[in-house]
Amino acid sequence: MLKFMRKHAGSLVIKFLLVVIIIVFVLWGAGNFGKREGIEAAVINDEPVTMEEFNSVYNRTVEYYRQSYKDRLDDDMIRQLKLKQKAMDSLVDEKIILHEAIKLNFKVSDMELEQSILQFDAFKTNGKFNKKAYINILKRYRMTPESFEQSQKEMLLTRKLRNFITDSFKVSDDEALQWYNWNKAKIKIDYVMIEPKNYKDINPSDDELKTWFESKRANYKTDPEVKAKYVRFDSDIYKKDVEIKDDEIKDYYDTHLAEFTKEKTVSARHILFKTSSDMKDEEKEEKRKKALEIMELANKGDDFAELAKKHSEGPSAKKGGDLGEFKRNAMVKPFADKAFSMKPGEVSEPVETSFGWHIIKVEKINEETVTSLEDAKASINEKLTKEKTKVIASEKADDFLSIALDQSSIEKAATQEKIEIKTTDFFSRRDSIKDVKNSSKFSSVAFGLSKDQISNVEDLNDAYYIIEVIDTLESKPAEFDGVKQKVKNDYIKEKQDEKAKQDADALMAAIKKGALPEEEAKKYNAELKTTAFFDRSGSIPDIGYDRGLSETAFTLSKAKPVPEKTAKGSKGYFYIRLNEKKLPESKEFDKEKEGTKEQLLRLKRANTFEKWLTQAREKSHVQILIDLDN
Repeated sequence: MLKFMRKHAGSLVIKFLLVVIIIVFVLWGAGNFGKREGIEAAVINDEPVTMEEFNSVYNRTVEYYRQSYKDRLDDDMIRQLKLKQKAMDSLVDEKIILHEAIKLNFKVSDMELEQSILQFDAFKTNGKFNKKAYINILKRYRMTPESFEQSQKEMLLTRKLRNFITDSFKVSDDEALQWYNWNKAKIKIDYVMIEPKNYKDINPSDDELKTWFESKRANYKTDPEVKAKYVRFDSDIYKKDVEIKDDEIKDYYDTHLAEFTKEKTVSARHILFKTSSDMKDEEKEEKRKKALEIMELANKGDDFAELAKKHSEGPSAKKGGDLGEFKRNAMVKPFADKAFSMKPGEVSEPVETSFGWHIIKVEKINEETVTSLEDAKASINEKLTKEKTKVIASEKADDFLSIALDQSSIEKAATQEKIEIKTTDFFSRRDSIKDVKNSSKFSSVAFGLSKDQISNVEDLNDAYYIIEVIDTLESKPAEFDGVKQKVKNDYIKEKQDEKAKQDADALMAAIKKGALPEEEAKKYNAELKTTAFFDRSGSIPDIGYDRGLSETAFTLSKAKPVPEKTAKGSKGYFYIRLNEKKLPESKEFDKEKEGTKEQLLRLKRANTFEKWLTQAREKSHVQILIDLDN
């Protein structure tokens, strides 16, 4: 163990989740810590990669994507997204970068290592390094100080290599301007969209489905399943051990007074006349004049709600402009400042915001109120009791986990501690698990474990859990009858896509021969539309966020206003034509020049490092020993 551990040792134990270590895990994989054993998943430059290392990175990759896709991320989607391949690519890159750093003779001194570890606040007590906290936290993640320090060395080595490759770059004003204009350019397009979902006359027979299924059989597999034992530490059972004193309640009330204060709110209606940054000043002035006219009608006694239904261009128009009750920070500042300065029944002059011109009518003002200590006492008692019982449950779970790890079995630990242990049936990632409220999180943890591996203490909201996987079932080829409905859905989706593409290609061919787009579109129950202006990174008006379609659209120019072939978008197939393109004004660049240069510098560095990594991959020897397609 390094001498700095002795030098900075403290006295108290830290008992909380180490976020920084989790980040290290995400970037490097738990397989970097401790002894590596098991079947080899790959060999990279003569260094073996174990299945344990690969599974660690793979499971975290799945969990990362689950944050976006939620319950939709089933095993089929995992295969479609090629998450096994992504995990392996990440692991291969990690090994190659480290290999090259060592080959180029980069080194990390003990002082550099020491300083990097001393930056971890979780290892400190009262600002000083705490040896006991350090060891306990690493133990919880099944690491030794030596293995953690080795991992830190590897991270510092790769950082040095990256800096060596990228630190010499600079960005000139001309480069920044060109990139700014490219990045901030806006276009609008004419388009005809042919949507696959509109082709509803596809009714395959069972024989057609079976034939198609046989040609796609490799795509249909049963879900992998696991079976687990677990113990549960519910904080509610420790309520009898907690007593909340009156002075604790008063102290909480005094220090959290905002919780018991209900802000002033306003109930109002509004009429909106939209404007945008693309509008000319004369157009904005016309909108303001229109707003003044409607304001005068409202002040003369016309029903405000009816005026809103007839004239407002906002989403609340159908409700007579009703915005309901809102707090000051719920509205943009100019709107809120005006609304909160008005009296009930008053109608404002036009107020300008980034959305346009608003006429506001305040209907009710709800003044700020404060709940008294006496009235708040019961809720504070409940809150403090819950907090204390959670701490007790967490500590009990931590103590149990230490025993289970020593015994290498939660069953033995449960017998010793006389704690109830439960066993699940086999379940897949998408199944609900009996007696477990948060099945999704439970599954995520369980599928991240190897057989006979014990989890950390997991907070599943209703209680703390410790889980041990006791058996696994691998996925296997599915039989037709078991996936018939999915096969039918997939078949129909494929045929709809084929028909949409055929019609879109035919439409485009006709237009190239001289047919009018608006007339040709009618043959396919579609119409020629024009978007508002949009930029490269934003959503396409009336279509939505579609990166592929946007990229195609931004390749167009006056010289080449139409792409060579039909554009594929997330909603279907498109005929598109450039309508107009505009660059940002020079004064906009002047305001954002420094930020643009910094952004472009980061981009250049990232691209350069990626090019270097590509070359390093090409000269590296990589042998993958597992099937990444299933």
